[in-house]
Amino acid sequence: MSRKERGFIYIGRYHYVRQNKRSGRYQLYEGCWSGKGEDSTEAPLVVRDDKTKKVLEFDSVDDARRFKGLI
Repeated sequence: MSRKERGFIYIGRYHYVRQNKRSGRYQLYEGCWSGKGEDSTEAPLVVRDDKTKKVLEFDSVDDARRFKGLI
């Protein structure tokens, strides 16, 4: 099953957002470089707050893009 089929929206080089089914907000994922696999990434990891270690959530895809400086 592709990332697109699993609900990931590609927003930039090795950054993905996915809508949380419970909260309806978006979570940001970062992919790791690899020569294998789809899009040359493997195992995208969810981005967490450095201090609290909680998963960062955003109200929209554009908010996640702004956070990573992709817009």
